[in-house]
Amino acid sequence: MRFLSISMMLVGAAIVLVGSTMVPSYLSNERPAIPRPERGQVVAFNNHGKVTYISRHDDLAHNAYVIGGAFISLLGGTLYLRQVARRRT
Repeated sequence: MRFLSISMMLVGAAIVLVGSTMVPSYLSNERPAIPRPERGQVVAFNNHGKVTYISRHDDLAHNAYVIGGAFISLLGGTLYLRQVARRRT
């Protein structure tokens, strides 16, 4: 169980890292600088001052990476702390 909880923390941290660095970089370089309603790219996405327009699906996927990774990491940390507390008793 200890291995699982540490693995969850590391995987969650990796997901947050990818979701907060690589995905915005990709979106900033691959999406248009002006809104394209016919393609559904109408959500403004600001990455270090460079504004591009992404679809609602891209915005949801980006947020899901960060929030989901943080949740997995926190869950793993909670499991780990519960195990440490049980060993002390």
